[in-house]
Amino acid sequence: MPELPNKRNETRSKGGMIRCAAVLTAALLAFVFLLPGQNGARAVDYYFLMLNGQQQPIDFETMPMKIEGRIYVAVNAFEKIGANCRYDGESYVLIVQNGAQKLNFDTKSGGAWDQNNTTYALSCVKRGSVYYVPAEFIANMLGYSYNFHSNYNFIRLASRREPYMDYEYVMPFIIENLWNDLVDRITESTEQNNPASTSPDATGDIPDLPPPPVVPERPGIPVYITFERVGAQDLPEILDMLGSKGLKALFFMTAGEMAEAGAGVNRIVAEGHSVGILVETDEPSVSMEEQLATANNLLKRLVKTKTRLCALAESYGMDERAMIQAAESAGFRVWNYNVLVTDAKSRGAFTDYAAVMQAMENPAVIRVNLENGAGPYLEDMLDHVLSGNYILKQINVATTPFI
Repeated sequence: MPELPNKRNETRSKGGMIRCAAVLTAALLAFVFLLPGQNGARAVDYYFLMLNGQQQPIDFETMPMKIEGRIYVAVNAFEKIGANCRYDGESYVLIVQNGAQKLNFDTKSGGAWDQNNTTYALSCVKRGSVYYVPAEFIANMLGYSYNFHSNYNFIRLASRREPYMDYEYVMPFIIENLWNDLVDRITESTEQNNPASTSPDATGDIPDLPPPPVVPERPGIPVYITFERVGAQDLPEILDMLGSKGLKALFFMTAGEMAEAGAGVNRIVAEGHSVGILVETDEPSVSMEEQLATANNLLKRLVKTKTRLCALAESYGMDERAMIQAAESAGFRVWNYNVLVTDAKSRGAFTDYAAVMQAMENPAVIRVNLENGAGPYLEDMLDHVLSGNYILKQINVATTPFI
Protein backbone atom coordinates (compact mmCIF):
# COMPACT_ATOMS: atom_id res chain seq x y z
CA MET A 1 0.00 0.00 0.00
CA PRO A 2 1.53 3.31 -1.04
CA GLU A 3 2.14 6.16 1.36
CA LEU A 4 0.99 9.62 0.42
CA PRO A 5 3.74 12.10 -0.43
CA ASN A 6 5.63 13.59 2.50
CA LYS A 7 6.52 17.22 1.84
CA ARG A 8 9.31 17.18 4.40
CA ASN A 9 12.04 17.72 1.82
CA GLU A 10 10.29 20.26 -0.40
CA THR A 11 11.80 23.73 -0.58
CA ARG A 12 9.89 26.97 -0.20
CA SER A 13 10.61 30.24 -1.97
CA LYS A 14 10.38 33.66 -0.34
CA GLY A 15 12.74 35.98 -2.20
CA GLY A 16 14.83 32.94 -3.14
CA MET A 17 15.15 29.26 -2.30
CA ILE A 18 14.69 28.85 1.43
CA ARG A 19 14.09 26.04 3.84
CA CYS A 20 12.31 26.07 7.12
CA ALA A 21 14.61 25.74 10.11
CA ALA A 22 12.31 25.34 13.05
CA VAL A 23 10.78 22.57 15.06
CA LEU A 24 7.27 22.08 16.34
CA THR A 25 6.75 22.74 19.99
CA ALA A 26 7.32 19.80 22.28
CA ALA A 27 3.67 19.86 23.29
CA LEU A 28 2.46 19.60 19.69
CA LEU A 29 4.90 16.82 18.88
CA ALA A 30 3.84 14.91 21.96
CA PHE A 31 0.17 15.26 21.05
CA VAL A 32 0.66 14.39 17.39
CA PHE A 33 2.74 11.29 17.89
CA LEU A 34 1.51 10.08 21.26
CA LEU A 35 -2.24 10.13 21.21
CA PRO A 36 -3.54 8.34 24.30
CA GLY A 37 -4.46 4.68 24.01
CA GLN A 38 -5.43 1.88 26.30
CA ASN A 39 -1.87 0.54 26.44
CA GLY A 40 -0.09 3.84 26.79
CA ALA A 41 1.20 6.03 23.99
CA ARG A 42 0.83 4.91 20.40
CA ALA A 43 1.37 6.28 16.92
CA VAL A 44 -1.26 8.30 15.11
CA ASP A 45 -4.36 6.49 13.87
CA TYR A 46 -5.80 8.76 11.22
CA TYR A 47 -9.56 9.14 11.02
CA PHE A 48 -11.14 11.45 8.45
CA LEU A 49 -14.46 13.23 8.68
CA MET A 50 -16.90 14.58 6.10
CA LEU A 51 -19.89 16.66 7.23
CA ASN A 52 -22.77 17.30 4.82
CA GLY A 53 -20.45 16.52 1.92
CA GLN A 54 -17.68 18.85 3.13
CA GLN A 55 -14.35 17.28 4.06
CA GLN A 56 -13.00 18.49 7.41
CA PRO A 57 -9.33 19.44 7.85
CA ILE A 58 -7.12 17.10 9.85
CA ASP A 59 -7.19 18.40 13.42
CA PHE A 60 -5.50 16.25 16.06
CA GLU A 61 -7.47 17.91 18.85
CA THR A 62 -10.82 16.83 17.40
CA MET A 63 -9.92 13.86 15.21
CA PRO A 64 -12.45 10.99 15.41
CA MET A 65 -11.28 7.87 17.19
CA LYS A 66 -12.32 4.25 17.69
CA ILE A 67 -13.04 2.87 21.16
CA GLU A 68 -13.96 -0.80 21.59
CA GLY A 69 -15.03 -1.02 17.98
CA ARG A 70 -17.18 2.14 17.99
CA ILE A 71 -16.40 5.35 16.16
CA TYR A 72 -16.50 8.45 18.36
CA VAL A 73 -16.53 12.01 17.00
CA ALA A 74 -16.15 15.36 18.70
CA VAL A 75 -19.62 16.54 19.69
CA ASN A 76 -19.25 19.70 17.61
CA ALA A 77 -19.38 17.51 14.49
CA PHE A 78 -23.10 17.06 15.11
CA GLU A 79 -23.41 20.76 15.88
CA LYS A 80 -21.98 21.51 12.43
CA ILE A 81 -24.73 19.49 10.73
CA GLY A 82 -27.50 21.20 12.66
CA ALA A 83 -27.82 19.52 16.06
CA ASN A 84 -28.32 21.58 19.19
CA CYS A 85 -25.40 20.61 21.46
CA ARG A 86 -24.98 22.05 24.94
CA TYR A 87 -23.44 21.20 28.29
CA ASP A 88 -25.27 21.60 31.60
CA GLY A 89 -22.53 22.31 34.10
CA GLU A 90 -24.83 21.94 37.12
CA SER A 91 -25.97 18.40 36.28
CA TYR A 92 -22.82 17.38 34.35
CA VAL A 93 -24.99 16.41 31.36
CA LEU A 94 -24.03 16.75 27.70
CA ILE A 95 -27.12 17.18 25.52
CA VAL A 96 -27.36 16.49 21.79
CA GLN A 97 -30.73 17.34 20.27
CA ASN A 98 -32.39 17.35 16.85
CA GLY A 99 -35.93 18.70 17.04
CA ALA A 100 -37.92 16.60 19.47
CA GLN A 101 -35.29 13.85 19.54
CA LYS A 102 -32.80 14.30 22.38
CA LEU A 103 -29.95 12.32 23.94
CA ASN A 104 -28.46 13.11 27.33
CA PHE A 105 -25.00 11.88 28.36
CA ASP A 106 -23.98 11.78 32.01
CA THR A 107 -20.39 13.02 31.84
CA LYS A 108 -19.72 12.18 35.49
CA SER A 109 -21.21 8.72 36.03
CA GLY A 110 -21.58 7.51 32.44
CA GLY A 111 -24.63 6.27 30.56
CA ALA A 112 -27.19 8.02 28.40
CA TRP A 113 -30.97 8.49 28.14
CA ASP A 114 -33.35 9.93 25.58
CA GLN A 115 -36.34 12.29 25.72
CA ASN A 116 -38.52 9.38 26.88
CA ASN A 117 -36.11 8.51 29.72
CA THR A 118 -35.10 5.27 28.02
CA THR A 119 -31.57 4.51 29.17
CA TYR A 120 -28.62 3.28 27.10
CA ALA A 121 -25.33 1.68 28.13
CA LEU A 122 -23.27 4.11 26.08
CA SER A 123 -21.29 7.06 27.33
CA CYS A 124 -19.48 10.07 26.00
CA VAL A 125 -15.74 10.36 26.62
CA LYS A 126 -13.47 13.33 27.11
CA ARG A 127 -10.11 13.82 25.43
CA GLY A 128 -8.34 16.97 26.49
CA SER A 129 -11.08 19.57 26.69
CA VAL A 130 -13.25 17.97 23.98
CA TYR A 131 -16.22 15.67 24.54
CA TYR A 132 -16.58 12.77 22.11
CA VAL A 133 -19.83 10.91 21.40
CA PRO A 134 -20.65 7.60 19.66
CA ALA A 135 -21.30 8.69 16.07
CA GLU A 136 -23.46 5.89 14.70
CA PHE A 137 -25.62 5.69 17.82
CA ILE A 138 -26.41 9.40 17.78
CA ALA A 139 -26.99 9.44 14.01
CA ASN A 140 -29.48 6.57 14.26
CA MET A 141 -31.29 8.04 17.26
CA LEU A 142 -31.52 11.61 16.00
CA GLY A 143 -32.17 10.98 12.31
CA TYR A 144 -28.81 11.74 10.70
CA SER A 145 -27.01 9.83 7.96
CA TYR A 146 -23.91 7.88 9.05
CA ASN A 147 -21.41 5.96 6.93
CA PHE A 148 -18.04 4.53 7.90
CA HIS A 149 -15.59 3.40 5.22
CA SER A 150 -13.29 1.11 7.17
CA ASN A 151 -10.72 0.78 4.35
CA TYR A 152 -9.90 4.46 4.74
CA ASN A 153 -11.04 5.22 8.35
CA PHE A 154 -13.41 7.72 6.77
CA ILE A 155 -16.60 8.85 8.50
CA ARG A 156 -19.45 10.62 6.73
CA LEU A 157 -22.18 12.40 8.69
CA ALA A 158 -25.00 14.30 7.05
CA SER A 159 -28.27 15.93 7.99
CA ARG A 160 -29.82 15.00 4.64
CA ARG A 161 -29.63 12.36 1.94
CA GLU A 162 -26.36 12.75 0.10
CA PRO A 163 -26.04 12.54 -3.71
CA TYR A 164 -24.52 9.28 -4.81
CA MET A 165 -20.76 9.24 -5.26
CA ASP A 166 -18.34 6.37 -5.60
CA TYR A 167 -16.53 7.24 -2.36
CA GLU A 168 -14.25 4.20 -2.47
CA TYR A 169 -12.75 5.75 -5.59
CA VAL A 170 -12.54 9.41 -4.54
CA MET A 171 -11.34 8.93 -0.95
CA PRO A 172 -7.63 8.54 -1.80
CA PHE A 173 -7.81 11.93 -3.56
CA ILE A 174 -9.57 13.49 -0.56
CA ILE A 175 -7.07 12.05 1.94
CA GLU A 176 -4.13 13.27 -0.15
CA ASN A 177 -5.60 16.78 -0.23
CA LEU A 178 -6.16 16.72 3.53
CA TRP A 179 -2.60 15.59 4.18
CA ASN A 180 -1.12 18.27 1.92
CA ASP A 181 -3.29 20.87 3.65
CA LEU A 182 -1.97 19.72 7.05
CA VAL A 183 1.63 20.00 5.86
CA ASP A 184 1.00 23.50 4.52
CA ARG A 185 -0.64 24.62 7.76
CA ILE A 186 2.15 23.29 9.95
CA THR A 187 4.84 24.80 7.73
CA GLU A 188 3.11 28.17 7.51
CA SER A 189 2.65 28.28 11.28
CA THR A 190 6.32 27.44 11.81
CA GLU A 191 7.46 30.18 9.44
CA GLN A 192 5.24 32.75 11.16
CA ASN A 193 6.47 31.78 14.63
CA ASN A 194 10.12 31.65 13.54
CA PRO A 195 10.74 34.54 11.09
CA ALA A 196 14.49 33.98 11.12
CA SER A 197 14.00 30.55 9.58
CA THR A 198 12.75 32.16 6.34
CA SER A 199 16.00 33.97 5.57
CA PRO A 200 18.04 32.78 2.54
CA ASP A 201 20.88 31.73 4.88
CA ALA A 202 18.73 29.57 7.08
CA THR A 203 19.54 25.90 7.19
CA GLY A 204 17.68 22.84 8.33
CA ASP A 205 14.67 20.87 7.28
CA ILE A 206 10.98 21.43 7.30
CA PRO A 207 9.87 20.56 10.85
CA ASP A 208 9.19 16.94 11.69
CA LEU A 209 5.72 15.94 10.66
CA PRO A 210 3.47 13.14 11.78
CA PRO A 211 3.78 10.11 9.51
CA PRO A 212 1.50 10.42 6.46
CA PRO A 213 -1.60 8.25 6.21
CA VAL A 214 -1.25 4.90 4.51
CA VAL A 215 -4.12 4.19 2.15
CA PRO A 216 -4.99 1.15 0.02
CA GLU A 217 -4.14 1.10 -3.66
CA ARG A 218 -6.53 3.25 -5.65
CA PRO A 219 -9.04 0.99 -7.41
CA GLY A 220 -9.81 1.12 -11.10
CA ILE A 221 -11.71 4.13 -12.39
CA PRO A 222 -15.49 3.63 -12.32
CA VAL A 223 -17.01 4.16 -15.76
CA TYR A 224 -20.63 4.55 -16.80
CA ILE A 225 -21.47 4.36 -20.51
CA THR A 226 -24.46 6.34 -21.76
CA PHE A 227 -25.92 7.00 -25.21
CA GLU A 228 -28.13 9.63 -26.74
CA ARG A 229 -29.57 10.25 -30.22
CA VAL A 230 -29.53 6.57 -31.11
CA GLY A 231 -31.59 6.08 -34.26
CA ALA A 232 -33.73 2.97 -34.71
CA GLN A 233 -31.48 1.88 -37.59
CA ASP A 234 -28.32 2.04 -35.45
CA LEU A 235 -29.71 0.45 -32.29
CA PRO A 236 -29.39 -3.26 -33.28
CA GLU A 237 -25.72 -2.86 -34.22
CA ILE A 238 -24.91 -1.03 -30.99
CA LEU A 239 -26.68 -3.64 -28.89
CA ASP A 240 -24.82 -6.40 -30.73
CA MET A 241 -21.52 -4.65 -30.04
CA LEU A 242 -22.27 -4.14 -26.35
CA GLY A 243 -23.42 -7.73 -26.02
CA SER A 244 -20.28 -9.13 -27.64
CA LYS A 245 -18.15 -7.23 -25.14
CA GLY A 246 -20.31 -7.95 -22.10
CA LEU A 247 -21.03 -4.27 -21.44
CA LYS A 248 -24.14 -2.58 -20.07
CA ALA A 249 -25.18 0.96 -20.91
CA LEU A 250 -27.85 3.58 -20.34
CA PHE A 251 -29.80 4.84 -23.38
CA PHE A 252 -31.34 8.31 -23.14
CA MET A 253 -34.24 8.62 -25.60
CA THR A 254 -37.00 11.09 -26.32
CA ALA A 255 -40.58 9.85 -26.58
CA GLY A 256 -40.29 10.15 -30.36
CA GLU A 257 -37.12 8.03 -30.43
CA MET A 258 -38.78 5.39 -28.24
CA ALA A 259 -41.76 5.24 -30.58
CA GLU A 260 -39.47 4.93 -33.60
CA ALA A 261 -37.37 2.20 -31.97
CA GLY A 262 -40.45 0.21 -30.89
CA ALA A 263 -39.34 -3.36 -30.22
CA GLY A 264 -35.77 -2.07 -29.92
CA VAL A 265 -36.68 -0.60 -26.53
CA ASN A 266 -37.84 -4.04 -25.43
CA ARG A 267 -34.49 -5.43 -26.49
CA ILE A 268 -32.59 -2.75 -24.54
CA VAL A 269 -34.35 -3.73 -21.32
CA ALA A 270 -34.33 -7.47 -22.01
CA GLU A 271 -30.55 -7.46 -22.44
CA GLY A 272 -29.94 -5.75 -19.09
CA HIS A 273 -29.43 -2.16 -20.21
CA SER A 274 -31.30 0.85 -18.82
CA VAL A 275 -33.50 3.45 -20.47
CA GLY A 276 -33.68 7.09 -19.48
CA ILE A 277 -35.59 10.03 -20.89
CA LEU A 278 -33.81 12.66 -22.99
CA VAL A 279 -35.40 16.06 -22.45
CA GLU A 280 -35.32 18.54 -25.34
CA THR A 281 -34.18 21.85 -23.91
CA ASP A 282 -33.72 24.13 -26.93
CA GLU A 283 -37.03 26.02 -26.79
CA PRO A 284 -39.11 22.85 -26.66
CA SER A 285 -42.65 22.96 -27.96
CA VAL A 286 -43.80 21.05 -24.90
CA SER A 287 -42.73 21.52 -21.30
CA MET A 288 -40.20 19.31 -19.61
CA GLU A 289 -42.89 17.89 -17.34
CA GLU A 290 -44.97 16.91 -20.38
CA GLN A 291 -41.95 15.33 -22.08
CA LEU A 292 -41.17 13.24 -19.02
CA ALA A 293 -44.78 12.12 -18.60
CA THR A 294 -45.26 11.29 -22.30
CA ALA A 295 -42.04 9.30 -22.54
CA ASN A 296 -42.76 7.39 -19.34
CA ASN A 297 -46.27 6.48 -20.45
CA LEU A 298 -44.88 5.20 -23.74
CA LEU A 299 -42.15 3.27 -21.93
CA LYS A 300 -44.79 1.63 -19.74
CA ARG A 301 -46.71 0.49 -22.83
CA LEU A 302 -43.55 -0.87 -24.46
CA VAL A 303 -41.81 -2.62 -21.56
CA LYS A 304 -44.31 -2.52 -18.69
CA THR A 305 -42.12 -0.25 -16.58
CA LYS A 306 -41.21 3.38 -16.06
CA THR A 307 -37.92 5.16 -15.45
CA ARG A 308 -36.71 7.82 -13.05
CA LEU A 309 -33.53 8.57 -15.03
CA CYS A 310 -33.28 11.53 -17.36
CA ALA A 311 -30.74 13.78 -19.08
CA LEU A 312 -30.94 17.23 -20.61
CA ALA A 313 -30.11 17.59 -24.28
CA GLU A 314 -27.31 20.08 -24.79
CA SER A 315 -28.41 23.66 -25.27
CA TYR A 316 -26.45 26.82 -24.67
CA GLY A 317 -29.51 28.88 -23.82
CA MET A 318 -31.18 26.75 -21.18
CA ASP A 319 -31.36 27.47 -17.47
CA GLU A 320 -29.83 24.13 -16.51
CA ARG A 321 -30.07 24.53 -12.74
CA ALA A 322 -33.78 25.37 -12.86
CA MET A 323 -34.51 22.44 -15.16
CA ILE A 324 -32.56 20.02 -12.96
CA GLN A 325 -34.46 21.21 -9.89
CA ALA A 326 -37.77 20.81 -11.72
CA ALA A 327 -36.88 17.29 -12.85
CA GLU A 328 -35.77 16.27 -9.36
CA SER A 329 -38.96 17.72 -7.89
CA ALA A 330 -40.84 15.44 -10.28
CA GLY A 331 -38.97 12.44 -8.87
CA PHE A 332 -36.27 12.06 -11.53
CA ARG A 333 -32.51 11.80 -11.20
CA VAL A 334 -30.67 13.91 -13.72
CA TRP A 335 -27.51 12.55 -15.32
CA ASN A 336 -24.69 14.63 -16.66
CA TYR A 337 -21.44 13.54 -18.27
CA ASN A 338 -17.77 14.45 -18.03
CA VAL A 339 -16.48 12.63 -21.12
CA LEU A 340 -18.30 13.41 -24.37
CA VAL A 341 -17.54 11.27 -27.43
CA THR A 342 -18.42 13.01 -30.71
CA ASP A 343 -16.88 13.43 -34.16
CA ALA A 344 -14.35 15.82 -32.61
CA LYS A 345 -12.12 12.80 -32.03
CA SER A 346 -10.65 10.94 -34.99
CA ARG A 347 -10.75 7.16 -35.19
CA GLY A 348 -8.53 5.55 -32.58
CA ALA A 349 -8.02 8.83 -30.75
CA PHE A 350 -10.15 7.93 -27.76
CA THR A 351 -6.90 7.18 -25.96
CA ASP A 352 -6.52 10.98 -25.81
CA TYR A 353 -9.15 10.82 -23.10
CA ALA A 354 -7.13 8.35 -21.04
CA ALA A 355 -5.00 10.94 -19.26
CA VAL A 356 -8.09 13.00 -18.44
CA MET A 357 -9.99 10.00 -17.15
CA GLN A 358 -7.05 8.72 -15.09
CA ALA A 359 -6.80 12.09 -13.34
CA MET A 360 -10.51 12.32 -12.54
CA GLU A 361 -11.52 12.61 -8.92
CA ASN A 362 -15.01 11.42 -9.82
CA PRO A 363 -16.23 8.43 -11.80
CA ALA A 364 -16.19 8.85 -15.58
CA VAL A 365 -19.60 9.20 -17.18
CA ILE A 366 -19.16 8.74 -20.91
CA ARG A 367 -21.84 10.20 -23.18
CA VAL A 368 -21.82 8.85 -26.73
CA ASN A 369 -23.75 11.25 -29.00
CA LEU A 370 -24.46 9.43 -32.25
CA GLU A 371 -26.06 12.52 -33.81
CA ASN A 372 -22.62 14.15 -33.76
CA GLY A 373 -20.89 11.35 -35.60
CA ALA A 374 -19.46 9.28 -32.76
CA GLY A 375 -20.54 5.98 -34.31
CA PRO A 376 -17.29 5.17 -36.18
CA TYR A 377 -15.25 5.59 -32.98
CA LEU A 378 -17.55 3.65 -30.67
CA GLU A 379 -15.77 0.29 -30.85
CA ASP A 380 -12.36 1.89 -30.28
CA MET A 381 -13.75 3.62 -27.21
CA LEU A 382 -15.27 0.44 -25.80
CA ASP A 383 -12.08 -1.52 -26.40
CA HIS A 384 -10.05 1.17 -24.64
CA VAL A 385 -12.34 1.03 -21.59
CA LEU A 386 -12.16 -2.76 -21.50
CA SER A 387 -8.36 -2.84 -21.74
CA GLY A 388 -7.58 -0.01 -19.31
CA ASN A 389 -7.69 0.46 -15.55
CA TYR A 390 -11.47 0.88 -15.45
CA ILE A 391 -14.38 -0.73 -13.65
CA LEU A 392 -17.54 -0.83 -15.75
CA LYS A 393 -20.51 0.04 -13.56
CA GLN A 394 -24.02 -1.35 -13.82
CA ILE A 395 -26.51 1.47 -14.19
CA ASN A 396 -29.77 1.75 -12.29
CA VAL A 397 -31.64 4.26 -10.20
CA ALA A 398 -29.91 3.29 -6.96
CA THR A 399 -26.43 3.99 -8.34
CA THR A 400 -27.10 7.13 -10.31
CA PRO A 401 -24.11 9.45 -9.92
CA PHE A 402 -24.60 13.20 -9.69
CA ILE A 403 -21.72 14.78 -11.60
